[in-house]
Amino acid sequence: MPKITVSRAHNLSIEDAKAKAVKICARMQEKHSLQGKWASATRWEFKRTGAKGVLELGQKEISVEVNLSMLLSALKSKVENKLREGLEEEFG
Repeated sequence: MPKITVSRAHNLSIEDAKAKAVKICARMQEKHSLQGKWASATRWEFKRTGAKGVLELGQKEISVEVNLSMLLSALKSKVENKLREGLEEEFG
């Protein structure tokens, strides 16, 4: 499975970072038909056909890791760019 890891530093409190992460998660669910849930206060796990991953909030960084199926591996660079854009939009 091809793996994508994208992270972005932030200078927010964990509460403010989570508020922004919630927006990202809602947008990902809506646009990409993801099923997701908060596994803990700082970890959102998601999946859909052909992909699964996790969004993790840290004190100074947010990261998203996605594992793509072989079928979706051709879209790896596009998915990675979209993730970077989403993090930059909220945390830039």
